[in-house]
Amino acid sequence: MVKTAPMTRNTSRWRRPWLLAALVVLVALGLGAYRHFRGAAGQDLRTVPVTLGDLQVTVTAVGSLKPKDYVDVGTQVQEDTVVCIIEVMKLMHSITAGVKGTITAVCAENGEAVEKGQPLFMVRPESASDA
Repeated sequence: MVKTAPMTRNTSRWRRPWLLAALVVLVALGLGAYRHFRGAAGQDLRTVPVTLGDLQVTVTAVGSLKPKDYVDVGTQVQEDTVVCIIEVMKLMHSITAGVKGTITAVCAENGEAVEKGQPLFMVRPESASDA
């Protein structure tokens, strides 16, 4: 009986094209990276020294909060007088009178939900002859 060697695949024949392709891809990636980063080195970068500011501190107090009424009926207001504060989506907005005069009615109470366009206060404007 004659023994023959087992058949093996010639791996060196298959390995050479893959190695050549991998080498070409690596060289192409290296050239692309070189061109990309070479342009970044020529940019002019400006730096600014860091400055330290004052530290802001939050103060916590114990107790109950009592809302402050800004204006009542009969209050004299100027154009820039804050008549109330409205909370919209957790943001507080100061509402000014917008006119010089006297508050004649409070149309919305503290804590009441209001809608856009709803009157909050009635103001009797001060005429030029009243001044």
